[in-house]
Amino acid sequence: MFFSLKYLCPKLIYFCPMDLLIPNLELFAWTVFALLLIFVLYTLYHILTRLPSGSGNPKLAWILVVLLMPFVGALAYFLFGRPKKSPSVEMR
Repeated sequence: MFFSLKYLCPKLIYFCPMDLLIPNLELFAWTVFALLLIFVLYTLYHILTRLPSGSGNPKLAWILVVLLMPFVGALAYFLFGRPKKSPSVEMR
């Protein structure tokens, strides 16, 4: 069991420098978790709706990558796996 100085000596003034930067660390952690979850869910939506089905079925491969490594897989998909936009023909 872990005991901190705050519990061993309750009359001492307890100061943590992180309290100045992030007053409510638990709320911050839940917010970061929610944002990462939204990012991963958006990535899965993008894979299912925008990635064309073809030979080798890249949709299934990307879905497995994103589900097995959620944040890293989603980031890798947006950096390397998105379908390239076809160059638009310029009108003269």
